[in-house]
Amino acid sequence: MWRHYLYCTGRSLRSPGHIKRCFGQPIIHYTRGICPEPGKRIVVKEIVALGKLAPGVLAIGQLGFGKYVLGQICFGGHVWSTKFVDAQTVEYFQSLLQRGLYLADRLT
Repeated sequence: MWRHYLYCTGRSLRSPGHIKRCFGQPIIHYTRGICPEPGKRIVVKEIVALGKLAPGVLAIGQLGFGKYVLGQICFGGHVWSTKFVDAQTVEYFQSLLQRGLYLADRLT
């Protein structure tokens, strides 16, 4: 169940309403836009974080923090950013892509 909110200016918010959890920590969370209640961006803090500000074990975002991080500005153990590329991070993300493509092929 996704939350959708459209502002009169044309901006929008997209975020899942229910998030799966493992040991009390959310597994994956994606958000885009500004939340209408507080009027601020939602910070995703999960195992797999996808968003503008993304702290998580696997983080993909403009500003990312975590163990494996892909983004414009990144901090963490293994970083792939516009300024620095870690070979182990590239290998990790390429293996994720290969597994995702394999699963997508199996499902079709």
